[in-house]
Amino acid sequence: MVGNCSRGFAHYSGMDCTTCREAISARLDGETRGADADLIEAHLVEAHLAGCPGCREFVAKATELQRLLEGRPADEVPDLTGPILARIGAAAGDRERAWQRDVRIALTVVGALLMLLALPALVFGQDPGATVHVARELGSFHLALAAGLLVVAWRPERAGGLLPVVAVLAVCLAVTAVLDVAAGRLPALAEAHHLLHLAGLGLVWLLASPTGRARPAVSR
Repeated sequence: MVGNCSRGFAHYSGMDCTTCREAISARLDGETRGADADLIEAHLVEAHLAGCPGCREFVAKATELQRLLEGRPADEVPDLTGPILARIGAAAGDRERAWQRDVRIALTVVGALLMLLALPALVFGQDPGATVHVARELGSFHLALAAGLLVVAWRPERAGGLLPVVAVLAVCLAVTAVLDVAAGRLPALAEAHHLLHLAGLGLVWLLASPTGRARPAVSR
């Protein structure tokens, strides 16, 4: 303690308690100021310690604390790399499954609508500009396409196999519809249902693309 040193001794040694303890702390931390300066400071510290019980007690406690800190093993930190990567993979998998689920639901709706539109032609033979026989054939064709879309919505891994067929049918129907409307043979509203074919094509393409194909589950 500073109070344990007389002012006369502090003046005689050239070092007070505060300066002494700072020097001791610096030595324990391995700080150096140069050979000559360290030698002079060491003599002053020793001279001060010889007459100051408080600083001697400070040296003992500081030395013991340093020994305890140096001898204490570092706390073991668990390796969280695996769990963190697993969580990231699980989150990405959840987003992918949610996105694919939405596409499959939309494809189911498109397939169901095409199936409903095919029934009048298939059952009653009603289709603008077509005979009963041709209308029923067209109804069968649309029903088969609707069934294919529903199968892909149920089993999305089959999207790649159906994609070329849907692409050819949807594009050909869209082109012929545009030509018929442009020539005035049919009103645009009568050909609007071909938009469902294009929508089905887009949804099947999404499921057949690399981002839409089902992937193996992330190992945990």
